[in-house]
Amino acid sequence: MQKVHARCAEALAASGAGHGIIGLHLAESGAVSLALPHLLKATSEMLQIGSARSAAVWLARVVNGADSLALPTEDPVRIEALCLEVRVLLHTRGAEAARDVAERAVELAFSSDRPDLAASATVAMSKVYSRQRQIQASLDIAAEGIRRFGDRFAPRDRAILDASCGFALALVGRADEAAVALNRALVPRGALPPSIEGDVHRHLGVGALAAGRIDSAEGHAMDALAAYTRGSSSMGRATVHNGLGNVARKRGDFAAARRHFGETLALMEALGHNEEVVPRLNLGITECEAGDWAEAEQHIVRAVGLARSTSHKMLEGAAFACLVAVAAGLGQWDAYDRRLAMAVSIFHEDGLREADVVMVSELAARLAAEQGHAARAAAARELADLHRGE
Repeated sequence: MQKVHARCAEALAASGAGHGIIGLHLAESGAVSLALPHLLKATSEMLQIGSARSAAVWLARVVNGADSLALPTEDPVRIEALCLEVRVLLHTRGAEAARDVAERAVELAFSSDRPDLAASATVAMSKVYSRQRQIQASLDIAAEGIRRFGDRFAPRDRAILDASCGFALALVGRADEAAVALNRALVPRGALPPSIEGDVHRHLGVGALAAGRIDSAEGHAMDALAAYTRGSSSMGRATVHNGLGNVARKRGDFAAARRHFGETLALMEALGHNEEVVPRLNLGITECEAGDWAEAEQHIVRAVGLARSTSHKMLEGAAFACLVAVAAGLGQWDAYDRRLAMAVSIFHEDGLREADVVMVSELAARLAAEQGHAARAAAARELADLHRGE
């Protein structure tokens, strides 16, 4: 009977049916063990295109199938499902919800002595740590995975780990080290899945933009778009528009920036993705630069709520820094003091750094100085200096 089901699956694949359809057919035919790999693949594919809600549906079918077979906790299917659950939770509920699942995945994967599972679990745990801005922990777990499995990692898995380290380093402003890791991830040509290759180019573009290499940043954005298009990643395309919006901001083209950030926001909202805080905040920053304080405040206040709901401390701090500039623009000095104190407390507590905070803090300082508030201007400059590493 297993051979019959296998031939049926091959026939469905030949007809162009996706992994989800094949998995459902096999499960409904009673061939659950054959269905599970297809359902896992369907979950992964939904995550790659940025549809976390659809991924959650397929993942629930995997768990139900594993339960029906009474698979033990240490079964590879269970471990792979845990790694995928981490990714779903990061997209839908944030790092706090994902952390326990990631820790369990690492423990089981390392015990399994399966390099492929160990790589998946290591990357999942690294993403959680990075989201929580525990950057050294993110780097340490990647180093531990490499120490334990070393040359046993396939080129693809090692490249993904290098990319994960690069992403973590970029978050804390260690731009040169990040670029080394990210470029190393691209060396085994074609090793990275398209979605991760797109992420690598996107982060390289962010680094280039921070260094003032605007044309290079735009080039990386277009390379990212090509990779995301190959991988049919709507979420990836959304992040490219966000990057292009930042390029437009640097060029002073606020109309183009609004279009790109608006496109990012629309795509993320359609996908049900919790990262919409990023384009929302970027729209607010754009309006700060354009001097439309009321519009800026509307976007940024909403960004604060979104950042808090997903435990995005860095983005919450950045939003409060932007609100300091808004308060200065509106001449609301009590609000200026409260918001600045909140931003400083978040960044001092977590040791986070964000390039846009330099710009908005300098803007707040200039506006305060122009209106005769020297002490307030100095306090805003201190926040800018903190984010420059001074």
